[in-house]
Amino acid sequence: MDIPSAFIQHLLNKICDKVYSRISDWFVWKKIEKRILENNLKDPDILYFDFPYIDDDKKYQINEYFVEVQLEEPVSEIEQISPGNEQVSENIRREKRRQISVGDLIKELEKCKHYVVITGEPGAGKTTLARYLAYKFSERTLKRESSFNSVFYIRLQDCKSIWKYIKNKYDIEPHKLKDRCSRYLFILDGFDEVDSKSKNKIIEEIKSLRASKVVTSRVFTTHPKADKKYEISKLDDATIKKLAEKYLGKDAGVFLQQLDARTKDYFARNPLILTMLCLLFTKKENRNSLFKKLRRVDILGEIVDKLSIQYVSLRNKNRIDYDSKLSACILSMHEKVAYIMIEQGTRTLLGTDIKDVEIKDDYLIFLRKYKDPYDGIKYTFIHDLFREYFAARYLSKEGWREWLKSVLNEKGLLEVKEVVKMLCAILHGNGRDEEVKELLRTIYDSNVDTAVRYPVICECIGEMGLSLCEQEFIEGFDKEYRRELKFGFERRVRAVSDPFLDALIEARDVEFLEILLRDSTLTTPIKLGILLRLDEMGELVIGLLIKILKCEEKLRDWAAWELMEIGEPVGRYNEAIDALIESLKDKDEEVRINAALALGEAKNRKAVEPLIETLKDESRKVRESAALALGVIGDERAIKPLLEILKKDDEIRWAAAKALGWIGEPVGKNKMVIEALIGALRDKNEEVGEAAAWALGRIGDARAVDPLIDALEDDDENVRKAAAKALNSIASKSPDIVRKALKRLDRSDLK
Repeated sequence: MDIPSAFIQHLLNKICDKVYSRISDWFVWKKIEKRILENNLKDPDILYFDFPYIDDDKKYQINEYFVEVQLEEPVSEIEQISPGNEQVSENIRREKRRQISVGDLIKELEKCKHYVVITGEPGAGKTTLARYLAYKFSERTLKRESSFNSVFYIRLQDCKSIWKYIKNKYDIEPHKLKDRCSRYLFILDGFDEVDSKSKNKIIEEIKSLRASKVVTSRVFTTHPKADKKYEISKLDDATIKKLAEKYLGKDAGVFLQQLDARTKDYFARNPLILTMLCLLFTKKENRNSLFKKLRRVDILGEIVDKLSIQYVSLRNKNRIDYDSKLSACILSMHEKVAYIMIEQGTRTLLGTDIKDVEIKDDYLIFLRKYKDPYDGIKYTFIHDLFREYFAARYLSKEGWREWLKSVLNEKGLLEVKEVVKMLCAILHGNGRDEEVKELLRTIYDSNVDTAVRYPVICECIGEMGLSLCEQEFIEGFDKEYRRELKFGFERRVRAVSDPFLDALIEARDVEFLEILLRDSTLTTPIKLGILLRLDEMGELVIGLLIKILKCEEKLRDWAAWELMEIGEPVGRYNEAIDALIESLKDKDEEVRINAALALGEAKNRKAVEPLIETLKDESRKVRESAALALGVIGDERAIKPLLEILKKDDEIRWAAAKALGWIGEPVGKNKMVIEALIGALRDKNEEVGEAAAWALGRIGDARAVDPLIDALEDDDENVRKAAAKALNSIASKSPDIVRKALKRLDRSDLK
């Protein structure tokens, strides 16, 4: 049967219309996606840091001032920490944590669709990281270097519905967007700051997003189950230095000198407080008093008072005598607004909800004002830390008793824990210790579970700069606390994490931790659980670890292990280096192993000769550790003894090769070492061959190119891989040498 031509024409027209509609729709959405990305790169919520500017003309852009932080990923597998002391290590295990850089996170997100949760303590840099990711991915996508089509940055504290927020901010109808989500990245910042009334709705909307998602939140908040979860690490010394140099330039050295070890561990590990300290340090008149006080509330008070006075001075240049009064008025406004937020359990307030408080736009130093299209004018603090601090100031002035009774349930006390801690510190600083006793007794006598209220009390005492062993605020509390600590560990013996211990670490209570470690009623597994957390306190516990290394028979090897975990800062303490050197002669093999590794990580050259002597130890594991430690230190004096081991000692030749590779460039000057490493490529022990290939790649000597090419045909796969990586490393420095060698050997398949 013939099909009518009119029907065929009609069918063709419909197909053409559909194809045209799809192509047209594709072009329209490409324009929309490009507009979103371009707007992201100009959006103040993404582009600028959210802290009070001392100078209105100075804006701190995220792409210029961002300093990369480290993230930690808990790994579900549990591993034994050390092969030594089998009886104890059978019971004490630590959760593995994988370190990951921001660059690695970007690569992971590019590879496949992920739902990632990033957590951190107050001021850890969650919002800064979220903004940086939004900026970086927008930039990459515009340059067509990303697998995403577009990026959405959403401040969760500002919205009651993700879809309504997108419609308002990006001018896109939600129903049109939902079907296209799979190629988009949604960065959702501040899940912990979502209003309690909206939280369930937001959770459902996050679950329904069929896209890659990054959600930031405080540590204690419960969030929807994610594919990956990372926690922002505290800043290490190198990152602190980078951040100081970004803000202070040539003055960074003076700043870092004044930032002593105790201040650094209390405050400078927190990016927000460190940034504020840097900003204040830019004004020379602040430098003498900035580091005299050590408690968090004192540092915050210094930041708040000085910034407010400077802020007012810029606006009242001819009325300097009036600045302090106006500053006090502005801070009083912030205190009242913060208290209303805490009382209502919210982080944002409608302008209509703020009664009896006159808010002037010119006075918004630590507050941010924005317009919600549905609810009208809203106010929020630039960071939760300031909301909590100002609320504590208000309560210290206006009375705290009724408010505290209203929050004394488990969820309520956890939500306001930071406010309670800072309130105690403010009262104590003002000489009102009787009130502090009453406040802590109220918490102590409440019905809140001991796993919540005891740690909160402990952290309050630590916030005041005191120790549990010297406190007098609750009679006998330290003994009661010890019983609960013991119960907490024995209830789940294999864990080294416990709410009570978390509180002691948070409080930096080194003195009470020492009492626990010397307590004869606590079992060795419990003491080990405590000991294996000490490295989290950095330099503050070096003195305590030295005492344990010298005195505690059952804990000495683990004390050396913890000194190794602390790493390079140990090298600045002569007493610690001397104690570790002495431990190289200890009768316990595990003590000698860990002492050698700790000396390596400390990188103090005083340890080189003792470690060279330790290469003669009867234990293979000790000699191995000493060789690796010498490599990490990188002193040229170790080259000759390591070369001798590479030639003779069959048991630890791989460690000697690895160590020579770590020493690096100086090794390349010694022809005998290069020849020995080249010879080791053909060793019958594949571990030695692999280590030799790695070392030659790291040293980068051109003489190793031909032998490494030959090693590409080794019987062992690991040796072949190591040789390929070594050639790649040498090629990055001397591409012509590798290229000519490959051509000469006719290895065109490798070019």
